[in-house]
Amino acid sequence: MELESPTLNHAAGLRSSPRPVSMDTLWLGYHGLDLPFDEIVAVLRYQPALDGQIVRAYGHVPRGVRAVVVTVTGAYLPARLSVEALRQRWADWRRRDP
Repeated sequence: MELESPTLNHAAGLRSSPRPVSMDTLWLGYHGLDLPFDEIVAVLRYQPALDGQIVRAYGHVPRGVRAVVVTVTGAYLPARLSVEALRQRWADWRRRDP
């Protein structure tokens, strides 16, 4: 069974219409903010120097940011999950059977 999750419409290229959440999608810890694993190019530890990049992609820096996910389009998206957890999930997805 697939769940519906709304996504935000920002410069990051995220769609505003709901899309199915699947095993190929990473939820970043904020309502409506999820991203297909194949659109991730890096997972960075959050630091205030990245605030400008986050604002350009997401519109604001939400509370509780612990990591930043960089996308293939160059967007810097905030994540509430730890860098370690995000990197582990991304690595697990890359190792899965095609």
